[in-house]
Amino acid sequence: MKYTAIAMLTCGLLTAGCRLLSTGTHAHAMKEAVDECRSRADVGAIVTSVTNWVAQYRASSEFKIERDGTNTYIRGTVGIFPSLFSKYDIIVELDSERQEAYCYGYLPTKVPDGRRNAVVEFLFRAECAYGLSPATLVLEEDGSVRCQSWLPFGELQGTPGKAIPQLVGSVMEKLYACSTAIGPVLLGLETPRCASCIHPVGLFNGEYESSPDTLAADTDKVLKKCFSDNEWTTERSPSGWIPKYLASADSTAAFIKAWISDVKRDVGGIYDRIDYTLVVSRGMVGNVCPLPIAIPKDRIVAVADAVMRLNQSSKCALFCVDFDNRKLWCGYSFPVSALCNCDEAASNRYRVFIKAVAPFEVARNSERLSRIAKGED
Repeated sequence: MKYTAIAMLTCGLLTAGCRLLSTGTHAHAMKEAVDECRSRADVGAIVTSVTNWVAQYRASSEFKIERDGTNTYIRGTVGIFPSLFSKYDIIVELDSERQEAYCYGYLPTKVPDGRRNAVVEFLFRAECAYGLSPATLVLEEDGSVRCQSWLPFGELQGTPGKAIPQLVGSVMEKLYACSTAIGPVLLGLETPRCASCIHPVGLFNGEYESSPDTLAADTDKVLKKCFSDNEWTTERSPSGWIPKYLASADSTAAFIKAWISDVKRDVGGIYDRIDYTLVVSRGMVGNVCPLPIAIPKDRIVAVADAVMRLNQSSKCALFCVDFDNRKLWCGYSFPVSALCNCDEAASNRYRVFIKAVAPFEVARNSERLSRIAKGED
């Protein structure tokens, strides 16, 4: 089933006629109809672009297109790749109400209950070894291993040739990168530490021309769009675990340190101030917001399991645990261009999101995670 802009506009015009007859509020109904037409046309164009790009990796039958309210789903299987798990089920979700797209990819296996803790540790170690990426690995309650990413609609509309590999390709890339290593961990033949061998392979997620000039320009855009006060500093060669995790050897990154005050009063949780770092690298800006606690060695498994269960229900802001440094943080990211290329309302929304979403998740879960770290929950 294929959606075209013409078909959607026709459907929208019929909807407009029904509303005009039933409500009598001509101007309001027409505005709603026009908005709906635009939304459906936008989704139709994205569906076409995504299915055309994914077709080169299609493993079997045509991708299926399904609609459910304001959401459209593209479902199919990609493969065959030279790895232990050579095919992945892919779902692309287009949320026209939020104007956001999500991609989920699944390994064709289930994790037995007795191997859950080992695989949770493996997936978090794989995240740390892999470094900064639009995609994140998650273990679901039923044992499914998924990888997910998200992008604003504006990216898929403005630069689909770059955005679709970033949305879908980053998921395929990370699944491929970890698929061979996870097998022995599932069977108990390897420890989770084998994830240290995982690294980007650069097969599906396109290329981004990174240079000191593009990095400086991206950093300047983030600063101008996101900050109007003095609550930030920038660093090019900082020390500590954040640069170690996020700045791979072959890329450059800039780090913007900032904070939010009065968090306990405005949001809740146990902290009055929450510090975070915006990382600008390879066209992306990501918020890395740590929970300011040291996780005891004997509690890290319990904390990792708790945050993985939180990740299961999240689409964009996800937690990660560094088992070596016993650090816990929440991350949230999107392309720098989302701050500049969207309409004003969307740009303002993302400007707030990149500063606040990760700190809000840390604040919201700070009390419970602190209790788990102390062994009190």
